[in-house]
Amino acid sequence: MDSIGFANARISLFTNITIYKNERIAAKLHNKLIKEAEMLRTFPNAGNILNTSERVTLCYRALVVDTNYKLIYYVDANKDVIIVTVWDVRQNPDKLTKTIE
Repeated sequence: MDSIGFANARISLFTNITIYKNERIAAKLHNKLIKEAEMLRTFPNAGNILNTSERVTLCYRALVVDTNYKLIYYVDANKDVIIVTVWDVRQNPDKLTKTIE
């Protein structure tokens, strides 16, 4: 099917980037996120595989979008890309593990 979906409401950072940056920079980052998400349609395995605990059954990937942000996603059985969150890499990595478990 090759479509892109957003899981749950974890995309809140994606829609509220202006909290962290000024409006011009937020718009630029928003456009980068959209562009990279669209690129995953063609290259769904572009992101690096995340090392996760044994409890995680999906193969999560991380695609660097900007110095401080990554798209965390997986590819489902229909080859659809499901973006789980936009991750700010300045956060504690343990928080990401809890997010995707």
